[in-house]
Amino acid sequence: MLIQTVPFSNIEEANLYRGCSKNLRANGFKAHCFRVEYAVYLAKSRVKKRGSSTEFTTRHFLRGLIQGIKPFPDTIGLSYRDVANSLEHCGVTVSKVKEANRSPFVFNVIDNTSANRKLIKFLLEAFGLGVLYGEVVQILVFKGLSNGHEIIQAP
Repeated sequence: MLIQTVPFSNIEEANLYRGCSKNLRANGFKAHCFRVEYAVYLAKSRVKKRGSSTEFTTRHFLRGLIQGIKPFPDTIGLSYRDVANSLEHCGVTVSKVKEANRSPFVFNVIDNTSANRKLIKFLLEAFGLGVLYGEVVQILVFKGLSNGHEIIQAP
């Protein structure tokens, strides 16, 4: 598979990519183009990835659910306590649900891994809202590198 490259538009963009790859290496990851692209996307979206991947996925799922981002219904008819009780085995508390309402929702920030997709499916089933899994994945999961014609997924 051949990925065509494009020069950076300015020095700030080059420094952003360099900083993200340096940060990945400092945290023990290889700086593959897919990981660097994801880190740059998070940096441009001003999203800090804190906690485990499970916590990050659950937090962004809750933001979409509580804030009524399409395809989720505008209101779910549950109190914060009910939502927290439904997901207490995932470590969700009432304060985390309230935080999901205060923090802005950002599209496509969850890493595209099978574990994250499985968790999204599990969270959807926990609420039984009748929302299609594919539609939720479209708004939550990072799409990967794109060459303009097709989405290239990480190996």
